[in-house]
Order: sequence, then C-alpha cells, then structure tokens
Amino acid sequence: MKKTLAFSMLLILLMMGCHRSGNTIIGVWKPVSVNVGFDEYKYTPDMIRQIGLAEKANVIIVDSDSIMHYISGGDTIVERMSLRGGEWNVDGEKFAIYANDTLTETKKTVLGNVVIKYTKQ
Repeated sequence: MKKTLAFSMLLILLMMGCHRSGNTIIGVWKPVSVNVGFDEYKYTPDMIRQIGLAEKANVIIVDSDSIMHYISGGDTIVERMSLRGGEWNVDGEKFAIYANDTLTETKKTVLGNVVIKYTKQ
C-alpha cells in the first residue's frame, strides 16, 4: 500500500512538472513603441508623426489555432502564423522577431524603416 501511495505521489509530481504553461503568443498584441527612421531633409516632422500615430493604432490578435488577425488602418488581414527560433512567420514569410515577450516588426517604407515593438495586453 505504501508503495502504491508513493508511486501515485511521484506520478502526480511528474505530471505537474511536465505541465506546460499557456502559449504566450496567443492573445492581443498592441504597439508600445514606434520608431521611424527617415531623411529629415526630405520629410517633415508632421509626416513622421502621422506615420507613428497610424502605426500605434495597429492591433495583432493571435488565436489558439495559429491564425493571426493584423488590424491596421481600418483593414484586417487574416493569415496563418508560426513561431520558430524567435522568428515570427506569416504564411511562410518572415513578419517579425519574437524575443523577451516582445514582438518587433520592421517595415520598409518610402520614408525609411519603421520599427514597431508590440507587447501582449
């Protein structure tokens, strides 16, 4: 009887130790910072401010079935995503880098590179 009880306790401890925490990428992601690299001789600060405000309104929603909803500028794009080795891919193409619970997306625009950092809300 003591062996059965000890075995049961050991099995419970092993199961608790092997339990995975919830998937950290599932949920709603919102921008915490937007950095716009631009040519100050070619573009005005107001243009850059408008770009920054538009990007700060982005929302990314990741469902448990690996579907990503990217909401930007009133448009919603729905794609399948995956995460491998810190690289966040959307339909097989690199979308962003995931590290330290932060998603970093770099967009190349005519103004320059726009770097958007998202955290899960």
